[in-house]
Amino acid sequence: MSAVKKPLKAPVRAKKAATKSASKSTARRAPRPLRQWLYRRRRQISNGVAVLGIVAGLGWTGYWSIENDVPARAMTALSVAVDDASHVVGLRVSEVVVVGRRRTAREDISRALDINRDDPILSLDMDGALERLEALGWVQSASITRRLPGEVHVHLVERRPFALWQKNQSLVLIDREGVVITSKNLGRFSTLPTVVGRDAPKHVADLLDTLATEPELYSRVAAAIRIAGRRWDIRLANDIVIRLPEDSPALGWKRLAALQREHAILGRDLAAIDLRLEDRLIVRLGAKAAKLRRAPGNNT
Repeated sequence: MSAVKKPLKAPVRAKKAATKSASKSTARRAPRPLRQWLYRRRRQISNGVAVLGIVAGLGWTGYWSIENDVPARAMTALSVAVDDASHVVGLRVSEVVVVGRRRTAREDISRALDINRDDPILSLDMDGALERLEALGWVQSASITRRLPGEVHVHLVERRPFALWQKNQSLVLIDREGVVITSKNLGRFSTLPTVVGRDAPKHVADLLDTLATEPELYSRVAAAIRIAGRRWDIRLANDIVIRLPEDSPALGWKRLAALQREHAILGRDLAAIDLRLEDRLIVRLGAKAAKLRRAPGNNT
């Protein structure tokens, strides 16, 4: 009887070997999405380290240059080197974000900042930009910050229109502190009270706060004239002039409010009401009333 041949095991071993080899290959090489994520992550970390290095270097170099009086030529060369380094790691201006703008013109902000896309963000003249920005009439205060790698963030606090100031026969808009905002496009602020007088802006807040205590009277105010730097005359919309006392304008204003409630005095033909004396009321008649009073046979 012939011997039965046993099946060979080599193919099995070869298969196992192939499986083992494939396993090693899989262990050596991560899936493509993971490799891409790891590559991007390494780039981000490398850029971050570069950014920290540049910022730290700038701080140390600035301190060292001040302490050792480095010549301007050397600092210029350093600035060029920083620009080049900023470009390598992508630290270029990509966006300028402005928060708080309502009335300041965009072109005025852009001109004041003088920051362009792709400028090296670490070399920006932040102090100069802030100084120019806060010199704009509408801007009360501002802040400018870098948000690496490429954003410049600007925050504005704008002035609030408070009154119109007649200065040298022309009008300008002022805020509550009397600071001039602008002389352009004033038509939209025509409902604001007008003040006249060289030192009127310094005292306008106190005056308007006083006038606002009597809303019905305040709604009639057209202008306030500062007299000799001491007191106020108030011109109403119907052209009656109210002469307020120097020392107690608030008391004079309340007295006028009482006269209006009790006698409707502002509906009469009057040119002026003088409230400067506490114990008496002096009025000047309007043109028609004065003419009637001067007519023959009218002795009242």
